[in-house]
Amino acid sequence: MKHLMTFLLALCFLPLQAQRRQPSSSDREMLDKAIDYFASQKYHEALLLFEKLDERFRLNPRYLAYMGYCYYFDWDYASAASYLEKSLPQLQALSPHELSVYYYSLAESHFELSQYDACVEAYEQHLVRCYPDERADALYRLGFVYLFRDDKPTAWEYFTAAQACYRYFQPERQQRIQQLQHMLKALPAPQEAQQETPQEAQQEAPQQ
Repeated sequence: MKHLMTFLLALCFLPLQAQRRQPSSSDREMLDKAIDYFASQKYHEALLLFEKLDERFRLNPRYLAYMGYCYYFDWDYASAASYLEKSLPQLQALSPHELSVYYYSLAESHFELSQYDACVEAYEQHLVRCYPDERADALYRLGFVYLFRDDKPTAWEYFTAAQACYRYFQPERQQRIQQLQHMLKALPAPQEAQQETPQEAQQEAPQQ
């Protein structure tokens, strides 16, 4: 068992270059401490240790995602997006919910950087993986993305969906619910009438 644990810990590090030394017992202790900080939501402390380890070794994608998540809570959105973009394609075997947390952090980072095309994709990846009671904030953000794009009908749809989620899953967030109520009154609702088909338009066109 002891040899197995040593082997598994060694897998967490991939040497950057052949001349880099193998992880020592102090390195493994540092990794254990970083993981403990991360699990305790002490993200800044965890990040400081992960950065030291990343300078000495090439950490595996799981720990790179941890770093991206820590950068997000450190308000370093550019680094958060970089680390999460780099690691997430290699982590698709993780549980959907864990991936949803990373995708939300990625989406929020892109949102804060005004990278709206990228944040839409990340929010969508979050929404298909998260629990139903975790959808409201992403829907709310997507409403603003489309509002910033001057696509008010789509913004109205997302804000409406967000308000419904808040009311059902988080009724205690009355300030957000009231905010959305006022915003929806100020936005034009999507047209309910279907557009004419080309054949219908041709039939109604005046004869020459």
